[in-house]
Amino acid sequence: MNHLLSPAPQTETKYFNTDGVAFLDLDPGQPEFAPMGQVYLAHLRSPVFGPPFSHPSLDGSRNGTIVRSHHIGATSPKEDPDHYVLAAMDLMDRYRALQASYPQCPLIINYPGWIFGLGLEVATWLVRSLGLSDVVYMSEKGPTEVVQPLGQAAYQAKIPLTILPSQPTDFVSRSSAQLRSMQMQSYFHMSRPNGINNSLWLEQPLSRTKPFRVHYSGPQQGIQGIMVMGTEIHPDLLHEVLDGSIVAVVAVESPNAILGQNSGPMFANNANAETDGDHDVDMQDSADAVPVIGTSTIESSITRTPNEDLPYLFVGAGSSNPLDPKVSHCLGLALVRSVNVASRQLELVTPITGSTLRGVLEQGHSIVLVRGLLDNPNWAISEDYYAARAAEKRHR
Repeated sequence: MNHLLSPAPQTETKYFNTDGVAFLDLDPGQPEFAPMGQVYLAHLRSPVFGPPFSHPSLDGSRNGTIVRSHHIGATSPKEDPDHYVLAAMDLMDRYRALQASYPQCPLIINYPGWIFGLGLEVATWLVRSLGLSDVVYMSEKGPTEVVQPLGQAAYQAKIPLTILPSQPTDFVSRSSAQLRSMQMQSYFHMSRPNGINNSLWLEQPLSRTKPFRVHYSGPQQGIQGIMVMGTEIHPDLLHEVLDGSIVAVVAVESPNAILGQNSGPMFANNANAETDGDHDVDMQDSADAVPVIGTSTIESSITRTPNEDLPYLFVGAGSSNPLDPKVSHCLGLALVRSVNVASRQLELVTPITGSTLRGVLEQGHSIVLVRGLLDNPNWAISEDYYAARAAEKRHR
């Protein structure tokens, strides 16, 4: 990617990239320019250096922008492969739309290491259907049951399959879970003040950051619904599930955004083995086998919890049906610091700016919070301990 974004030396051709590079990141477990749980399309204009936690988002960055993002709600696509593929296809459509303005913009796709069983089915389907120019498999050690189907899919699509050695792991000092926590912490602490090119990281613990206060009920209601991905929970438990959790802030562009239940799965499930001020935001509501969109609107699918009056949004049988990627997109993540039942408000800590939220609502879109299956934010709880220990050292 950096090679494509770099000007060619004078000794070579006079190639100079003016249209940038599109980067489709389909790895929700270890994304490059977003916190975990998301797949997205980025448009990059200059080379990017450093590990992912040094650039956990691109909003307002001179390096590039996020064109569109979808919240998968888990670190692996296996939780809901149909929703994952629909999100990927929507992002591919966005890339084709981007090419209208930037016809020389190439695309790089990063696929996750989910390449066994159902993951291999998804990978080979993408290879056959996306019109790629090359497929690169980053392991020389096989296994044969992966390389052979990939090679066959590439052969059918008449594109070359290149096998490269994998990165050495002997000297890795952090686990995948630790790296995800580092990137999540970086995401919530990063700030881009106006007039400053480089990002800054705020050292203040999130517990001392003044939150957005958003009404979830009443005439100034800003949150239309709260979804919990995975198994259905009883409305009485929504408060406990929500409090202290990481949620996705999703903009819903159509009231009929919930994917319907009356269509079969795309793949058979047969796998083989601004935050420095006090913000009171008035967010008044101003492929081939694509599932059929449900006829029920979001409003009719909401159940109010008896004690807190939270707008619990659930449609499905046993597990929650996700939002349609064609008419919804993720704005970012937020930490639910508390649920104020007396004032019917949620206190959210988020790097999403107030102007972004207002812009969404001015377009007539609704905002839904999605509680996924992401790692618990233990790093946010331990921040106060480390801050107190550092203060004690300074005092001494």
